[in-house]
Amino acid sequence: MRIPAFLSRLARDCDGNAVVEFAIAGPIFIGMVIGVFQAGVQVQNYNALRSVASDVNRYVVVEYQKGNQLTPDQIEVRAAGVAMGAPYLLNSVRFDPTVTQPTSRVTGAKEFTLRLDYDLPNWLQILNVSDGKMTYSQAIFVPA
Repeated sequence: MRIPAFLSRLARDCDGNAVVEFAIAGPIFIGMVIGVFQAGVQVQNYNALRSVASDVNRYVVVEYQKGNQLTPDQIEVRAAGVAMGAPYLLNSVRFDPTVTQPTSRVTGAKEFTLRLDYDLPNWLQILNVSDGKMTYSQAIFVPA
């Protein structure tokens, strides 16, 4: 067989093109799909933290209106319970609520600062993307 005829026949042969194209483009496409999934999970977790903070804020204000003086530890326990229950279902190992009681900025009110820390789950470790940490803080004002 002559070399030019062999090269001509090889150039017309399309068997295996899909395998080669997938080997080149497949990892990029799969990485992009996982990245979009990771971004969606991060947005969902941020919204969950905001909603947990709002639910805890509402609970604390109602309890103070009923005359129940809550301590920072009790507020932290409530925040953990809300975060790990439905509909939020945040991972208890990754979730850390902290409540501090700074000097109130409002006269006649007691102020608490609720800080929620959450270590985000990471599906991009194979691409050397580091784990993220999300923090959300909210002030809670109750009658003194």
